[in-house]
Amino acid sequence: MTQERVAQPVSGAVGLTMTILLFLAGIGFLYKAAHNPDPLADVLIAFLLLGLGGLSIAGFFTAQPNQGVVLILFGNYVGTVRTSGWSWTNPFITRKKISLRARSLNGERIKVNDQHGNPVEIAAVVVWKVRDTAQATFDVDDYERFVTVTRLSHLAYAPEIAQAMLQRQQAGAIIAARTRIVEGAVGMVEMALDRLGKNHIVELDEERKAAMVSNLLVVLCGEHAATPVLNAGTLYK
Repeated sequence: MTQERVAQPVSGAVGLTMTILLFLAGIGFLYKAAHNPDPLADVLIAFLLLGLGGLSIAGFFTAQPNQGVVLILFGNYVGTVRTSGWSWTNPFITRKKISLRARSLNGERIKVNDQHGNPVEIAAVVVWKVRDTAQATFDVDDYERFVTVTRLSHLAYAPEIAQAMLQRQQAGAIIAARTRIVEGAVGMVEMALDRLGKNHIVELDEERKAAMVSNLLVVLCGEHAATPVLNAGTLYK
């Protein structure tokens, strides 16, 4: 994989000074050619200097904060400029700007399975930014599209075992729910008997306690609302 190299371009002020000097030198040779009986050589040098000055203008570029500029010379990677400001480089170098700012990706809602095989729907927000500008430029076609497509898009059981796994998940969920309900109901029954005994609300023998426990468990553990039945008699004959 391509590794990023930091490039140090020439300051824009230095590049501007060189460009101005090339133009001044070209104008000077034109002036010299105007007073020279044989001006051909001076004219050629003047046009060469003026052409270099015009070409030098194409070497100026700016880099904003949190922006990298990838430099490419005739298909070869030269380096990346990470320093913001005004700079100058070889006019033949191609410059590609890449944002280094943090961006966010909102993932679509997908269904996955937890450790016990239960289906869970999840959605994620990923915050990302370019760390290596060389890899983002040369190792993928489009790094922004690459980020959006490299994610979990589908996770499911094979069709031949899907029904069996679904039954297993439902059974596990029912057992877990029933276990929690029974644990809570037993705790409530214990608390009720303890409060009745401490507060001396009613004296219950073992048979009445058993009947009360049975009724409370039916009410607390039942799937439907209990239908009360009034008993006007007694447990004893």
